[in-house]
Amino acid sequence: MQPDREFRKSSMTILHGISKKEGIAIAVAAIVDTQHGISGVSPALLQEGLEAIKRMLDPSDYPECVLVCDTLATGLSARIPGINIIGVAAQSETDAPALEPQVPCVIGLTDLLRSVSHGDILILDGHKGIVHIDPDPRTLMHYQEIEERHTSKPPIYIESAHMPARTQNGVTVDVYAYIEDAADLIKALENGADGLIVQTPKEPEIDYYANILTTAAGKRVAFSSQYVDLDLLRAVMKFALPMQVSVLLPATEYEARVEEAKIIMESVATEAFLNDLDPPQVIIGVWAEDAELNLAQVTSEPAILAVDLRGSAHLLSRKDELRESAQIWAQDTNAGTVIIVLGNNVPATVTMVEAGVRSVAVSPDTVSACKYAIRSIGLEDVQ
Repeated sequence: MQPDREFRKSSMTILHGISKKEGIAIAVAAIVDTQHGISGVSPALLQEGLEAIKRMLDPSDYPECVLVCDTLATGLSARIPGINIIGVAAQSETDAPALEPQVPCVIGLTDLLRSVSHGDILILDGHKGIVHIDPDPRTLMHYQEIEERHTSKPPIYIESAHMPARTQNGVTVDVYAYIEDAADLIKALENGADGLIVQTPKEPEIDYYANILTTAAGKRVAFSSQYVDLDLLRAVMKFALPMQVSVLLPATEYEARVEEAKIIMESVATEAFLNDLDPPQVIIGVWAEDAELNLAQVTSEPAILAVDLRGSAHLLSRKDELRESAQIWAQDTNAGTVIIVLGNNVPATVTMVEAGVRSVAVSPDTVSACKYAIRSIGLEDVQ
């Protein structure tokens, strides 16, 4: 298998220890111990520090290092002129209660001093308590992407459109946007969508998924697809939070597609293990058009059921008939969450909420109007 070959070629060493302060640091190693202090630091790195001081650089622009040391006390006390210490890796498990780490820190790394050489690139992962020595390109890119996501923060929306939609008696309704392309994605986020339902194109590449997940950072994203895509799972490993992403499989083929998905997810879990990544955690749900509901071969209890009413005769029904149907979908289903997809029909949103539906999906242009309508629903109208 390809990931296995790449893993064996790498000279990367991974040491496991105990996290003292969370965070990630990527830099060249500077080795310091109690006996020699900073005199053990490589002359090349010391020279870089002196040059930075001579050029009167701002301290934030000094060269960076991950300090490799025998004890935590030594690491937290050390200072290297002209060098920013952005992480501390200590061989001993001995704590230093009087000193508070200000940078990502891992201790208890057995054989650390024998494993690291001057000039090695280190990745210190203070979240997992591990250190990568001489990381392979894939691991380095993975952690660099994590750093980029943390430093380039997504926009924080504070306008009313981006606040949750609550009825006048406090019932919260999630308003998803149904999107088909990049323009829809931007509109959906600008108009305050709480989440996204994405109509997945045929044979998308990993960059397609990565763009959506990074642009919609933190929001729930459901991909309507014929199957669970391997590239989607790889993108989830890098760009999504656990259980942030869902895959909605066609109702008429649901059980068979779920079995296929299990095999694919096992394969990706193995790939994640070989590359010391967390396996993707996704939610599997059902996508059903109105006419398919009675034909659906769904014997299990899906976490999500999305019912597509766009173009359905139900939306042309009288309000009382539509409400009766909505009550069945919302209350008589085994799904954990029911999302009704309505397109541009704002009045139908009100009927759905009054019938007990708590998640709707509308077109990106309709999100704001939909939220406004939900906030206008009175106390006596909501079940």
